[in-house]
Amino acid sequence: MGRNNKDLQLGTTEGKVVLYRGLSYVTPEDLNTRYLGNHWTKDKGIAERFAQSDEGGLVVHGEVSPEHIVPIDSEEWKNLGGGHGIWHPEDQPGEDETTLRNDAPVTITGYTHIGPTGKPIKVEQLSKPKKGKV
Repeated sequence: MGRNNKDLQLGTTEGKVVLYRGLSYVTPEDLNTRYLGNHWTKDKGIAERFAQSDEGGLVVHGEVSPEHIVPIDSEEWKNLGGGHGIWHPEDQPGEDETTLRNDAPVTITGYTHIGPTGKPIKVEQLSKPKKGKV
């Protein structure tokens, strides 16, 4: 099944939320899919900025079930923030950070390779998505 209009408006695919994670100094071969990290965003451009380095980086394209997203200002979110540097949207407007629960499963659907200039150089959609974990 493909996306429907409601999915496109919500940034979801069949009930999953589409998110991006920018990692500097990382290639798909280096990517540790057993620990992808809690910090994700719904904005691919923001993830691209986090992937910038003098050697380039990688934006991981992922999908996650909504129940694995930590609600902002919840006790869980506050506890994660202490050890994981999570920004509140009011303190860091425009970052659009989405915090995922520890050990949340993520379906990796593709990558954007970021070059040393900070510009995307290649977008790779995976024909067979990979399983990962936060």
